[in-house]
Amino acid sequence: SRETAMQDFDFFDPWRFDPSNVPELSDKLMEIIDNPPSEEKLQATAQQVLQKYSWHQSARKLHELIIR
Repeated sequence: SRETAMQDFDFFDPWRFDPSNVPELSDKLMEIIDNPPSEEKLQATAQQVLQKYSWHQSARKLHELIIR
């Protein structure tokens, strides 16, 4: 959904939808059923998640804030 915290995850852009728009949700579901993401796309998305939201990244950011 575009209306939740998921909006911060830009790598989900192709699959986000307005939850109050039932036809849009239906279209998104049909699109992903008819054209599932490739293994390469899923791996690339997984790498984006790991780079942006890893424990290492979180600890580094927290450390920077503490130092300031």
